[in-house]
Amino acid sequence: MDTKNKNSIALVAVLALVLLMLVGCGFQKGSGSDIESYDFRRGSDGISMKFAEGLPPDLLYIGTDFSTGLKLKNLGAYDVDTKATLKITMPDMTAFQFNDGNEQQVTLNGKSLYIREGEENMFIFPMKALCFPGYNGPDDFILKNYSRKMKASLCYYYETTANSDICIDTLHYMRQPHEKIECSMKDAALSGGQGGPVGVTRIAPQIIPQSAEEVLVQLSISFKKLKGSDHKIFNPGKTCGDLKGQNDVAIQVEMGGQPLTCEPSTIKLKDKDSVGTVCKRRVAVNMGAFSSPVTVNMRYQVQQSLLKQLTVQPPPGGTDCSSLS
Repeated sequence: MDTKNKNSIALVAVLALVLLMLVGCGFQKGSGSDIESYDFRRGSDGISMKFAEGLPPDLLYIGTDFSTGLKLKNLGAYDVDTKATLKITMPDMTAFQFNDGNEQQVTLNGKSLYIREGEENMFIFPMKALCFPGYNGPDDFILKNYSRKMKASLCYYYETTANSDICIDTLHYMRQPHEKIECSMKDAALSGGQGGPVGVTRIAPQIIPQSAEEVLVQLSISFKKLKGSDHKIFNPGKTCGDLKGQNDVAIQVEMGGQPLTCEPSTIKLKDKDSVGTVCKRRVAVNMGAFSSPVTVNMRYQVQQSLLKQLTVQPPPGGTDCSSLS
């Protein structure tokens, strides 16, 4: 092989190596930084719900086949499985026929480290407008039209997880004023929510000496309902609408991967004010000052509802109600 060919091959090899390094660095910088910087546990939303435009139409004739459609999107950081139910009701259910029932199960995945947008889906209820109470036919009626509000209700199980690094100093009351330590104990304020309608707002650590060998680590944790009255919260072990379990949230707390004992372990939310619990664990006094990850898991059910005005009237010339199934 002559010198010219050897130089060409060497140049191609060098260029290929440089290109490979650039591509590798690009992928490392792009995908790595995106994943690292994206905090999917943000926000106060669970599932958003809205009627699809024109489903149902505002005005219907008796005997009309139509559909009710609802668009649902999981905006939070938890996957909703078959513990979620979407239901359509009317003040008088005899005025409508539901061809496939008035209830559907909902499954919608939420956001994650690799998915910036939660799952969205349309739920369709095929229906038929029947003769409404007060109208029996063109020669027998009290009401000429029927105007009522259709109600769409959604009940789903949800979880929120809050994470924060907390400084614990087992020698807090024994240190000299100017002694250097790895970290200093202070409250952690959490804002913006953690990907659900219930969230942690503050974690306050405290050290309580117990003996020469042990101290009690105590975390005072504050919780808050982050959505308005259109989001009702219920106990995760009960059903939506059970007033005995309204505003109940079950919690579990870990520090450094180890469970803490919390009292109460089920908190009762208030509409505007924060509520709290105290979680404890004994640790060795010689551990000193260290930073530990704290994980707070909240379990609950959410009930949401929407209303839509719907008017039904007889077609021109009326209709024979006995012919409608």
